This record gives sequence, structure tokens and C-alpha cells, in this order.
Amino acid sequence: MFPRIIGRTYMDESVAIGTMNRGDLWNQRRPLVAYWGSAEHPIALQVRCLHDGYDYSSALIFTRQAGPYVLAAVVFATDYGDRHIGLDPVQDQSIMAQDLRLRFQIINPPTDRPIFEELALGYEVNTSTIGNATLSLQIPHVIFGGRDIITITDREQTDEYLDIVLYYGRRRRIDFGRMRQAAVIFGLQITPAAEPMKRPWVDVTQAGSYLSAFWRTPRGDLKIDIPLQPGPFAELERLTKGVDDA
Repeated sequence: MFPRIIGRTYMDESVAIGTMNRGDLWNQRRPLVAYWGSAEHPIALQVRCLHDGYDYSSALIFTRQAGPYVLAAVVFATDYGDRHIGLDPVQDQSIMAQDLRLRFQIINPPTDRPIFEELALGYEVNTSTIGNATLSLQIPHVIFGGRDIITITDREQTDEYLDIVLYYGRRRRIDFGRMRQAAVIFGLQITPAAEPMKRPWVDVTQAGSYLSAFWRTPRGDLKIDIPLQPGPFAELERLTKGVDDA
């Protein structure tokens, strides 16, 4: 039986946000995108995972959406794809890498100045008004094999990057099969700039080898339960709970 794939879209006069309840971050997928701005100056946001600069297919994303609020979790499959979901499979549950990062890419922001001077992790909410919308991003939980996690904000041509750097250094083997914990949880909110914002916190709790994320938003409660440990694609799909609620 194939897992349920549910698409959700929120639209108002200023903002559109679309999600899939489950997907991967192969470069031909768009499981979480947002658009705002104007016809003369459109702005967009895309979530990506990059392995040495190229979209990494074995980063799986699970989402719940209520209006302009998106609760999401990223986990890592051990038997799926690298650059392609089928033609370039991960070998021996491992990849060779000198860089692996989760990226929030803001496409065509209306200013040359940095939107975010830094990207804070934990329960601090990163908030900035970008054109005619306000973006809030909270990243309460990031873990990747016990490594220290850093964030980087950067600008390249017309895009701004908000990066969670999971690994950067000498080229080495990253063995997901031996990794006990690897997951990212975040809450994303995009609303019209003139609208008063409520910025509820995403609560994350750990019970054994599972994480539970809960977000009480003005549009309803959102909850996702995920396994912390990387594993086979089908196993991660089976063990992740909460995303199939229509």
C-alpha cells in the first residue's frame, strides 16, 4: 500500500504557501514552497537539502499545515537516492561529503541588504519583513550525529540563503547506518506584512528514539512524531505519525 500524499495550499491576497505531507528533497520535488510579492517583483521561498552543493534526495520531509503555519520535520533515509531518487542510490548507507546543509532559499528578495544577519536555533523566532509579507522561522531542534551545528546566512546573485550546516570540513564518509540521531524540526509562518503576527512556539519533546513536535497555532494544533535514527525509506514512512490527517 502506497503512503497517502496530501497537498495543502494556503492563499490570500498577499501570500501563497503550498506543502506536501510527505516527500523528499530531490531537485525535481517542491514539497514546501511559498510565494508573495507582486507581479512586478515576485518573491519565493524553497526548502532544500544540499550535498556538496547539489540537492540531496535522501533527505525526507514531513509536514503539517494550517493556513499560513507549517510544521515540518526532516529525516534521513539510508537506502534511497543521492542526486537522483533511483538512478543514483546511496551506497552502503553512506555518502562521501565535505558539505551537507539544509537551506531555506529566499528567491528574489527586494533588497540587497541581508534579510537575516544570523539564523538562530532553539526557541528563538527568526522574523523579518520581506516585501509585502513577514516571515517567521523557528528551528527548535537540530541534531546530526552529535556534531556541533552552525548556521550561515549568505547572498548569491538574487537569492538569500539561510543555511543549517550539518557538516562542513574535509571530505569524509558520513555513515547514516551508524548514526543514532539525525533530524531537523522547524516551524514556518508567512503572513501579510500589515497583519498583526502571533508567533507561537513549537514545542519538541523526546521519548527514547522518537521526537514529538507540537505547534498550537491560531489556525489549529499541528503535531508530528518522527523517529530520530536514520533508516530505510519505507521504515521512516511507517514510523512517522501525524502527517496523514486530512
